[in-house]
Amino acid sequence: MNTAVFVSFLRHLLFLFIAFKLMSGVIVMVMAERCKNTFDDNEIIPFNAEAPRHAIFLSIDFLVALLNALGFLMIVVSCLAFIGAIYLHTYPLINFSAGMTFLMLAPSEMTAASVLHNLSHSFTKMIFDPMRVLFETSSQINQTTLRSLKLKTAHEAPFRSGWSMAYQGNVTNHYMIDYIQMNLKCCGFTGRQFWTTIVPRSCCSHHYAGDKCTLSVAYSRRCTYYFDVYDVCMNWLFVLMMCFSILALMTAIDSLYLARIKAKYPKGDYRSESSSECGGDEQGVA
Repeated sequence: MNTAVFVSFLRHLLFLFIAFKLMSGVIVMVMAERCKNTFDDNEIIPFNAEAPRHAIFLSIDFLVALLNALGFLMIVVSCLAFIGAIYLHTYPLINFSAGMTFLMLAPSEMTAASVLHNLSHSFTKMIFDPMRVLFETSSQINQTTLRSLKLKTAHEAPFRSGWSMAYQGNVTNHYMIDYIQMNLKCCGFTGRQFWTTIVPRSCCSHHYAGDKCTLSVAYSRRCTYYFDVYDVCMNWLFVLMMCFSILALMTAIDSLYLARIKAKYPKGDYRSESSSECGGDEQGVA
């Protein structure tokens, strides 16, 4: 391939890479804020007393700050690389500097992706699993209680603090479940069908107080909904950061190679040099 054509192709490819990197910086910043808002606004908190709550919130804030810094750096470096690609033949040092910065961005983005993956796994252990245990230990009917009350079915059992006395679990667990269901307007760990017999009164809005709270009018949203939304957001960020790190590496290689070609052909006379080489070969053959 002719050197001039190859340089033109790489230059146009660099413009495409830079455009993607510029968009990736914006996407990272927007998604990081979205994940944080989902976490903060929807009562996604650990219900295990041993879970380090302050460390969790501090980790979220640190991660968002890191992603925002990386996103801002992507935008700045992309603008620098765009200028360098325009003035490739006049200021090749700009192109070289942008290429080196992209080269350093690639492992940084990969490290951020690794942090996202580890935090997502840790939050599942500290938040999702304790919530599952909390609901599961209170979802079954206590047959001993039914016998002591001389009842045949759980529907006949009286309510205490919005719960049928036939349900397992202590009062503290029931209060915690009520807190989740009332604040998130949800019902059950996996949905209202989680409560196979009688739904707690916290599963319904105030319009269905007392015996009016049944499965048919209970909240349809599962109580893990917002955690699942947050987890999906984190996983998408992980995938995107991995892709963006590969894109940064490709942009760096393209930019540095263009800077190398410019150093080899400072005057941009690719065709004249190729012609002279061809002429020399012809004379040798003659």
